[in-house]
Amino acid sequence: MSEIEKSVVVGIDFGSSGCGFAYSFMDEKIIYHMDVIGSDVDKKVPTEIILDDSNYVLHFDSKCKEYLKEKCVNYGHYFKGIKIYLYQKKTSIKSINSSKSLPIKTAIQKILDQLRDICIKQLEKSWKDIQETNIKWVVTVPE
Repeated sequence: MSEIEKSVVVGIDFGSSGCGFAYSFMDEKIIYHMDVIGSDVDKKVPTEIILDDSNYVLHFDSKCKEYLKEKCVNYGHYFKGIKIYLYQKKTSIKSINSSKSLPIKTAIQKILDQLRDICIKQLEKSWKDIQETNIKWVVTVPE
């Protein structure tokens, strides 16, 4: 199979406490898991994120709390527990360390964007010329 025809399936797990991904190339029977600094033994990062006033991502990994302590508790807007808000059918989420509220869809989008970027960087290690059209994305939201 040529590099052009090669494709990969990526499964993103959007969980209450952690998010992660796994992927497999269609021509292989091996499943690769998220491998990133900041992921724990379960190969997941906490479902939490720190944004600035313009919703730019300042930090995303297991060290969000340490990052806030280093910078200042009021530096950025810290969001976590996002999936719980989905269960409660809420449309916005409030920052833990500030008065900022954010549409729940925006918080989820920011986390999925981070996971996507991490995944593509990991895929590029074994497939240099990867094209996004060759990636089939699957998002799971476990109960």
